[in-house]
Amino acid sequence: MAPPPSSASAAVAAARLHREHFGRLPARLAVAPGRVNLIGEHVDHAGGPVLPVAIERRAAVAAGRGVPGQVRVRSRELGAATVAVAGHASDVADAPAWARAMAAIAARTGVDAASHGLDVTIASDVPVGGGLSSSAAVLVAAQLSIAPEAGTDPVATAAAARAIEHEVLGVPCGPMDQLAAALCRAGHALLLHCDTGTWRHVALPRDGLHLMLIDTGLRHQLADGRYAARLADLRRARRTLGITDWPAFAASPEVVPQLARLRASDPPAAARARHVAAEIARTHAAVAALEDGDPAAFGRALDAGHASMRDDFEASAPGVEAVRTSLQHAAGDALLGSRIVGAGWGGGILAATRHPLSGAVLAAILGRAVAATGCRARAIPVRGAGPARVIDPATVTG
Repeated sequence: MAPPPSSASAAVAAARLHREHFGRLPARLAVAPGRVNLIGEHVDHAGGPVLPVAIERRAAVAAGRGVPGQVRVRSRELGAATVAVAGHASDVADAPAWARAMAAIAARTGVDAASHGLDVTIASDVPVGGGLSSSAAVLVAAQLSIAPEAGTDPVATAAAARAIEHEVLGVPCGPMDQLAAALCRAGHALLLHCDTGTWRHVALPRDGLHLMLIDTGLRHQLADGRYAARLADLRRARRTLGITDWPAFAASPEVVPQLARLRASDPPAAARARHVAAEIARTHAAVAALEDGDPAAFGRALDAGHASMRDDFEASAPGVEAVRTSLQHAAGDALLGSRIVGAGWGGGILAATRHPLSGAVLAAILGRAVAATGCRARAIPVRGAGPARVIDPATVTG
């Protein structure tokens, strides 16, 4: 397995690219991590508990003054774009969404791009479309770098980034991704209750449980309609069953008969609701397993979560299933459990193992993944990284 990129690599790339492309050092630089959700998939937008952990892959955004009347954006991964600005209005007709997002952050945070211009550079080590919240990482880092006063309140930073995701990128995500990027603690997962906004950190075990993400290389597109369709199914379930509180519904003794009645009239809505209710229970079970030092129980929660994502939420894909089967065969008894992560329809597979897998086993898994999908596959250790932060550009540019 190739070693993970340096924690500073994205920041170094963003700062250097900014100087090369715009001819000056950036005034500000910030990084934010991607995340993997250990359990609690598709319950954040229903107001349930989730358990994300930040990974040691980061997005970096550098920013500084530029040409008056222009927001110029350079992305290492996506290229260059310019948004014309007059006052607080932007001409975004021909600009790609990721450039429009930077202009929107500037406008909403009071940055006077009309008078002073704004140059933004983006570099990211977070795989795009892999279920690791690459866009949330970029948007949280952009909030910190574009607006000098941002960052004093991580919850407000996350909320602002989420608004951009909804309104500019067109992804109706829940609050988890941005809050994970802003709040996660090294060596810990974040138990976030999306209904109340409360959270606490849950320590990851040092022994007996090792977490790894297999990035299948298959990419999802959350704006292609399937994600929104699942949310529509859940809204119908909520209306039909009169659900006002998903966690309370999941704990109700009436949940099984109510879902049975709904299945008779609206099978898709019933299946999505069954997934959410069961996933809420699985999240609580997974937290208890981590805190009780029971890796086997944690692994069982992952396996059950995968089956629910595949069968009830219908968010898996043939290539993902093939890679997961290869993982099970190659890891053997070392594997405690595994599941698809992210919104679905591609992305990655989280594996919980009793001990780190050998290089030969990992090579076999990745080789079979490439054969099954035709895509580049990679393994990413999941140890728990720290939250988004501001970096002095001089410390990474020399």
